[in-house]
Formats: sequence, structure tokens, C-alpha cells
Amino acid sequence: MAARCVQSDVEAVGPADGREVVLFADTFNRTYERENLDAALRVLVEGGYRVHIPRPADGGRPLCCGRTFLSAGLVGHARAELDRLVTTYAPFAARGVPIVGLEPSCLLTLRDELLSLRSDDAAKNISARALLFEEFLVREAEAGRLQLKLAAVAGKALVHGHCHQKSFGAFKSVERALRLIPI
Repeated sequence: MAARCVQSDVEAVGPADGREVVLFADTFNRTYERENLDAALRVLVEGGYRVHIPRPADGGRPLCCGRTFLSAGLVGHARAELDRLVTTYAPFAARGVPIVGLEPSCLLTLRDELLSLRSDDAAKNISARALLFEEFLVREAEAGRLQLKLAAVAGKALVHGHCHQKSFGAFKSVERALRLIPI
């Protein structure tokens, strides 16, 4: 199955009996680098996961973490974006479903700023389940649940960490995820 990350009426993709995960389709990857989102979806589906890409509960425009509003000092706008996201993701988080994201600044907003703007249980559940893609892969591999058939790659990889990964101590997961690939 060629998984493509599209907004549709399909609630989830991947095996019906697969372990559930929410893929946070952040604004940057959804709009500008869609191939990253599609590739992440393919990896998760190939790994046997049932991947949810929730539509906003309010039926409106796609979800956003509010990071750009925060960076411009528009806290009220950021709170409104996070409220929409929390309303949509809360049922998944309440069931313990991991929320996996690609863009560190967006995903890590769910672990940090979300809790500065909201202190309710729904926000705490979402924050506790928010993982960067590489953190999720490493966690699943260490738990023996990652069932990807990874092939060796030739050459070497040069990696530059995102500033948010570095400030949150999350870059080590990138290195550990790369070590999952056979040499």
C-alpha cells in the first residue's frame, strides 16, 4: 500500500490490528515539505502501526501548535490554536495513544508551552504522549515492538540537529535512530 498523508474521510491507515499512533501533521511539513510527512506515514505503516491523522474536531482548517503566534507574542492566538489541537487529540491521549511529530519546534510545543498555557488533564495527557518521530522509533525498537525491515545504506550521513532538539536534550534520539539502520 502506498500511504499518502492526505486529509480524507479515512480515520486511520495501516493494519486494523496495528498499535495505534497519531501522526501530528504540523503546518510546515503539511504545507512545504509534504514528502517528509508522507515518508513518516510510510515508515509507520510499514512498521505495522495504525496511524491516525486527525482532522480538527471543529471541522475547520488544519491543526496548528500555535508556535508562530507565540514567537510573535500573540499568546491569545496561540492559546486558541492549542485549544483546537487539544480538543482533537484529547480522546487519543486519554487512551494512551502516542502523538508523533516531525517538526521539533511544533512537537516540543506540546511538551512545553502547552503546559504553560493550559494546566488541565487533557493538556497534561497530550504533553505526556508527545514524541518526536525518532524518539518514538527508538522507544519502540528498545521495547521490541519496531518491526521495520531496514536495509543498509552506503556512505555516511551528516546530521545537523534542530535547535529545539538540542535545547530539550532530544538530539540523542536522532543518533540512536540512525544506529538502527544496518551498516
